[in-house]
Amino acid sequence: MAENQNRKRILIRTSLIGALVGSFFPVLSFLARKDPEILFGIICTAPLFLGLCAYLVARMRMQAEDLLINKRTEQKVNGQKKLLETILNNLPNIVFAKDYNNGFKFVLFNSAGEKLLGLKNKELIGKSDFDFFPLEQAESFTKKDREVFETGRTITIEQELIQTPKGERILKTVKVPTFKADGKPDLLIGISVDITEDIILQKKLEEERGRSLLHSKLATLGEMSAGVAHEINNPLAIISGNLELMKRYREDPEKFEAKWKASEKSIERIAKIVRGLKKFARVSDQPKLVLSRVSGILQESISFTEARAHQNQTRIQLDDRTTASVLCDPLEIEQVIINLINNGIDAAKSGPEPWVRIEAFEETGEVVIRILDSGPGVSRDVESRLFEPFFTTKEVGEGTGLGLSISKGILSQHNATLGLNRSLSQTCFEIRIKSHTGQL
Repeated sequence: MAENQNRKRILIRTSLIGALVGSFFPVLSFLARKDPEILFGIICTAPLFLGLCAYLVARMRMQAEDLLINKRTEQKVNGQKKLLETILNNLPNIVFAKDYNNGFKFVLFNSAGEKLLGLKNKELIGKSDFDFFPLEQAESFTKKDREVFETGRTITIEQELIQTPKGERILKTVKVPTFKADGKPDLLIGISVDITEDIILQKKLEEERGRSLLHSKLATLGEMSAGVAHEINNPLAIISGNLELMKRYREDPEKFEAKWKASEKSIERIAKIVRGLKKFARVSDQPKLVLSRVSGILQESISFTEARAHQNQTRIQLDDRTTASVLCDPLEIEQVIINLINNGIDAAKSGPEPWVRIEAFEETGEVVIRILDSGPGVSRDVESRLFEPFFTTKEVGEGTGLGLSISKGILSQHNATLGLNRSLSQTCFEIRIKSHTGQL
């Protein structure tokens, strides 16, 4: 409205000057007929008068052009402001700004923030955290705000619990300090992401992982059950035979004691097998990381698979060239190695003189564990699907298809890797995990 009024004023002024100039010449012509000196004066002053008129016209034209430029600039600024507001209010993340010099009161809050807090923008602007959150939470937020300016650096708060009309929500927040030209604190810019659903999903995945892990362990125990039964039956047969002989040797203390000690060894052998089975069947939500000797993990893994290897007439070979330790949950790493050894036994058992070899060595700060077998190998088509859940090349009823998928997941949690090494002639699965030189 004001712009239209200014344009009208300029148009009226220009019209008046044009009318004044237009009426000036007839009047002068009339006067010049009566007095020649007036004609001479007209001739002398006409350039000056015309120049003044031209100046006034040019000045008013410039004002009109400035007005047009200002109009376009204003439209551009308003367009940019509208674009920024559109972007901010359509972002799924919460964006806010606080004024350092006004007690960290909000000067900006986008639609995602309004939706989270259940308030309109006008109810948020000019308010601080203390107007919306419990005292303890508000003090914690303000402490972080001050820390941002004290350090002069962006900080990330991985998990921030807040109270909202919808209940407790967990945010991941990034806070950025801004400064004026003279270096004094100005605005704090914040971006928050609501990660509540992600954390709930992560917990569900952990629970599912635990169930899958238990399923895999039970499947492994089922595969080993025949060999374990054989391992227990042997010492039981020894105990049974010794008991019969001990009846005869009641009058011979030396022979009686010898059979007694032999029976004790057999009982300890059975107890060791049962303890191992109980330990192997343990399931926890999170890996219990301890510094563990690689050699001990390999020995425990082999002890679980020896009976099954013997049952399938498969030799297990160990080439351990490492004294390193790794930070891990030893039971979970044992399960991975047991799964790989059992897979190797299944692949090799149909061939002549089947074998499975375990190699361990150190390479550039990592422990490398390889499980090789004498089987027919893995085709390129199968390789691309090896680590997919429920994919298996075994006969129906022989494999769950969970082993390699779960093994890879377990190692990922340990920042370790599992892959098929194609550089060797035999099938070779390779584990790489960071070695530790610290004390046990």
